Amino acid sequence: MFGWKREAKCGTGQLSCMLGVENDRFSEELHGIKALLARLLRVDGAYLRFTGELSLEHYQADTLVETHRDEALWELMYFGHVTQK
Repeated sequence: MFGWKREAKCGTGQLSCMLGVENDRFSEELHGIKALLARLLRVDGAYLRFTGELSLEHYQADTLVETHRDEALWELMYFGHVTQK
C-alpha cells in the first residue's frame, strides 16, 4: 500500500492478490571472482515482477471523489544489500 498528499488532495493505492511472475537475483548470474565478491559484500540485487489487482482512490479533504480498480503488473528492481538480523 502507498499514499500521497498535496494540500487538501490525497490518495492511496494498493496492489493485492500478488502473484510472482519473475524473480531474478542478480548475484545468481555471476560466476568466478565476481560471484565470490558479491557474496562477501552481501550484494543481493533482484528484478521482481508481480501481477494482481491494483486499486487507486482519490480524496479531496475527507471525501472520496474517484476510484479505479484493474489488473496490473508491478516491476521492481532492487540494487541494495542484504540486511543483517
